[in-house]
Amino acid sequence: MACEFGEDDCGELLKLYRRGKKLGSGGEGQVYLLSARRRAGKKYAGKSVKSMRNAENEARLMSKLRVCPGVVAFEDFVREREAGRCYGTIVMELCGPSLAERLIQGGAVTEEEAAKTIKTLAETLKWMHLRGVVHRDLKPHNIFQRLNTSAVDEVVIGDFGMATDKQWDMQQYCGTAKYMAPEVVAVKSDGARGPRASYTAAVDVWGLGVIAYELLSGYRSRVEFDFLRARAFPSDLASCEAEDLIQGMLAVEQSKRVTLDAVLAHPWIVKHCGSGEILTAMPYRRRHCGVKRKFSGIGKDLIVKKILAG
Repeated sequence: MACEFGEDDCGELLKLYRRGKKLGSGGEGQVYLLSARRRAGKKYAGKSVKSMRNAENEARLMSKLRVCPGVVAFEDFVREREAGRCYGTIVMELCGPSLAERLIQGGAVTEEEAAKTIKTLAETLKWMHLRGVVHRDLKPHNIFQRLNTSAVDEVVIGDFGMATDKQWDMQQYCGTAKYMAPEVVAVKSDGARGPRASYTAAVDVWGLGVIAYELLSGYRSRVEFDFLRARAFPSDLASCEAEDLIQGMLAVEQSKRVTLDAVLAHPWIVKHCGSGEILTAMPYRRRHCGVKRKFSGIGKDLIVKKILAG
């Protein structure tokens, strides 16, 4: 159940901002439209989080990344302490709809739009990883369109509630089940048998791969991602070049997953974005095995191919 924040809970916040309509909610908090009282009513999004520890950590990471143009811009952090309760509100850039909303309402995008979006996100992730921050919950719901733009590739990465810059956190079972990388799913079962294996920043490359998958196929059910984690890939998703890159990002073994540099240099990205140096040494991973599977709940047979390189 989502936490509820009444006006009595936000006394410090309301001294600085006027609170408008609710924009979204989650397990730990809610996001509201805010208008600054002293800045000619400039509008922001405010994420109120019940756990002060989690709120402070998310605010710290967003502040660390605040000069990155591909991340939702951090503006302020307001602490609330009343009647023994501690929590906080992260004030940030107000964005347009999430990529998930666009996919649900409008369906798949063109390959050119998808390639430009993936390039933008890969550049942002590379910047984040160089600064030691791993998102760990990449999905269309956490990718937001810039305000006042209609271009699908004008996007920023948001919601850093699962993000970390601590190596010891890379053994945690966290994220959204539908979009989890195989090595994160494995952490849960590893923990029941003994010491947990750690994972790497390659979990974000998997997240980038599932975003590319849904950009080209439309919003999909969870079962399709179970097939992807089982090394199966649907036939005729897109062009050969697009499928090659997506399969490289969705390699099941994290050590065999393509790097962000390889994503940016891939022929499909360069072809549609018109910049960069093509990585000609990248082998095609596509292998036809001709195994017919039925994705439950979809109602049609699909020819799937094993991702043998994964």
